[in-house]
Amino acid sequence: MPTEPSSIPIIIRGRYFWRGDDRFFVRGVVYQPQKNNLQPGEVNDPIADDRIHELERNVPLLTELGINTIFIYFIDNQKPHDRAMKLLEQAGIYVVATVSTPFNCIHRANPYASYNSDKVSHFLRTAGIMSCYPNTLGLAAADALVNNHQSLRATPVIKAVIRDLKRYMIWSNKYNGTRILPVSYSAADVLNITRPQGFLEYLYLGDQASAVDFWMCKNYSWVGESSMAMSGWDSFLSRYEKFAIPAFLSEYGTNLIRPRQFHETRALYSDPMTRVFSGGCLYDFAEGPNGYGLVALPGTDETGWFGKSDIVETHGAETRDTDAGKLYILYDFGNYMAALAEPTSHNSSWSTMELEAVERHNVDTSLMSWPWGSELQMPETCIDWDNIEELIGAGMPSPLETITQRLESTSILERTSGQAEHGSTCRTDD
Repeated sequence: MPTEPSSIPIIIRGRYFWRGDDRFFVRGVVYQPQKNNLQPGEVNDPIADDRIHELERNVPLLTELGINTIFIYFIDNQKPHDRAMKLLEQAGIYVVATVSTPFNCIHRANPYASYNSDKVSHFLRTAGIMSCYPNTLGLAAADALVNNHQSLRATPVIKAVIRDLKRYMIWSNKYNGTRILPVSYSAADVLNITRPQGFLEYLYLGDQASAVDFWMCKNYSWVGESSMAMSGWDSFLSRYEKFAIPAFLSEYGTNLIRPRQFHETRALYSDPMTRVFSGGCLYDFAEGPNGYGLVALPGTDETGWFGKSDIVETHGAETRDTDAGKLYILYDFGNYMAALAEPTSHNSSWSTMELEAVERHNVDTSLMSWPWGSELQMPETCIDWDNIEELIGAGMPSPLETITQRLESTSILERTSGQAEHGSTCRTDD
């Protein structure tokens, strides 16, 4: 059966994703293969057009697996993406991308100081690029930024980034005709930080202009032949069941027992998980030193760590010759493919919670108490939106020119120094 192109945008209605009239489940994988000879300061963007030949080799593997969504950590917004996104669209693959990079991100150690026009203009430029494509499922305002008690203070800044992204896409839609993409946050699975009451509620509730549209979270608690109770997935499920937005796992699939059998994948696409979650993205497509890959890509065998490992002997199921060298198909590849191929269990009578999805925006989050303290509020925007309106109203940009490019060329972004803080910790591709 041929793959249907991903030219129909995914929409949100209530707590679920929809492709037309059909509920959409993310059958995904984290796709972040390391670029050979990556230069210092270069963003490792695997779907930039300058890596189209690599993507052309890998897309058949993704379709063989049954993948319909990939999660991309970093986008290089200085490069074109048209050819890569078209290739993915024709293969029926949607993209979820984070707007930050290791070089442009909110620092968890000093979030308010790092929230400035330079950083935000970078985020907006990435949003402008990705909103041009029908197969962009959505954007993540940040990925695993909050991972301990100290970094909880970054939460109001995450909400500010969400607000700025949404406002920018509304302007871009009005004047450029680009899409208004849903915005999310990809949460680290830290039991005593991101699971307790407060963190999710703050990003979920309040004005629609600054609230998340869907939720992404990581989970590695299911190990081997476990169960909903043994793995903690029953409490994990109950934590999210009252939220009226789509949710999926942005990373999952622990490798404590390998080859992985993906019992958790079967559970993820079965009742009761499908009442709340809309699938997930397995970590990871490409094999690396941490041993989470489905395949070892051509060139991997030239790296030092690979030569010292016994990955092919113990976990390699098949070797394929390519024009770039040997491709190693690992046992995890076939096991994940088999798990994804099993039917999804869900019922059309389940409540989509559309009324609750509207009512959540009637809450004033500034009047509530949060774990990071009342003195830390969502910062005022660092963007001069009045000047943006004046600039855009004076003349519509060409289809290849984003609003952000015009902002940068005319220097109308406000320069703000932020609060005096020191130290930085960006989320990097590890």
